[in-house]
Amino acid sequence: LAGIYGCIRLINTLVSHFQLQSGRVTLACDCTSALSRIQQHKPPRPCCPHYDLIQACRLKLQRSNVTWKFIHVRGHQD
Repeated sequence: LAGIYGCIRLINTLVSHFQLQSGRVTLACDCTSALSRIQQHKPPRPCCPHYDLIQACRLKLQRSNVTWKFIHVRGHQD
């Protein structure tokens, strides 16, 4: 979740810096639970693990000028 948050924040900073009004970003991750938690529509409960990171990701996504797409990739394939 921290890595996803960092990516979202970096992309939003670049979008703001270059004054982009729209665009699309695809973020790939090998953690299905992290992807599903930030995309769920129901609010997480404060007692939920990583509540603060989930909320921070969702807030950054809501305020983003770009459209986000998340895909799962298989990890540890080596």
